[in-house]
Amino acid sequence: MRLYKVGGKIRLSDFVPTLESLGLQVVEEVPTDLLHDQADERFLHDFGVLGADGRPLDVEGRARASRTASPRSGAASARWTR
Repeated sequence: MRLYKVGGKIRLSDFVPTLESLGLQVVEEVPTDLLHDQADERFLHDFGVLGADGRPLDVEGRARASRTASPRSGAASARWTR
């Protein structure tokens, strides 16, 4: 699962409970600074998550199935601001 954040890194203690409340288990997080040495910090947070059953999620397979099932299906995006 990926999260794009403007204005600095996300606080894990703020965001991980949100993922857990969705039934996900967070097993890792890798932050990447997208704009090095610029005042407008933008980060990509790549979370390793497992489903409630403890197995990795097949996010790409679900997205493919969703696009096939409904031509109006689009990409969902979220922006976490704090």
